[in-house]
Amino acid sequence: MWQERLAQLVTTCHWIGAKGWAPATGGNMSVRQDDTWCWLSESGRDKGSLTTEDFLQVEIATNQAPSGRKPSAETGLHTLVYRLFPEANVVLHVHTVNATVLSRIEKSDTLALQGYEMQKTLSGSIAISIPFRSPSSIMTRILTPWRRGLPIMRKPARCATAFCCAATA
Repeated sequence: MWQERLAQLVTTCHWIGAKGWAPATGGNMSVRQDDTWCWLSESGRDKGSLTTEDFLQVEIATNQAPSGRKPSAETGLHTLVYRLFPEANVVLHVHTVNATVLSRIEKSDTLALQGYEMQKTLSGSIAISIPFRSPSSIMTRILTPWRRGLPIMRKPARCATAFCCAATA
């Protein structure tokens, strides 16, 4: 079953690469094998041309790769998602063009959204402020309580240039 998910992930990585959402070696992807293991994209690989051989097995509890190969720098984020959300089977970390451009032109600490058609789906919201965070501050905010054994807020992480999602399918 996980082998099929890995093959589907490779296809998804090619699509992500074609969209320009993982330029050069940016972004990283993983798929859950079971409760103990996941397969994570190897560091330094072009995500648009990955094969199944470019993924390495990583132990979810320890972030260790038995092969000795170097997993993604964000291995801890992937394994944390798998520990916190047992139903998650895939994690995608991409840098969309729109988010990257927005992070370069927006100079304030927050992005104010107002007057967009789809905002009406958020009941009672006339204006929405989305705070910008650096990727390292998000990782610190997520991982510090976990390292101390404290409960972790289960809110989606947002930063200026990256988008990370987990899927159960």
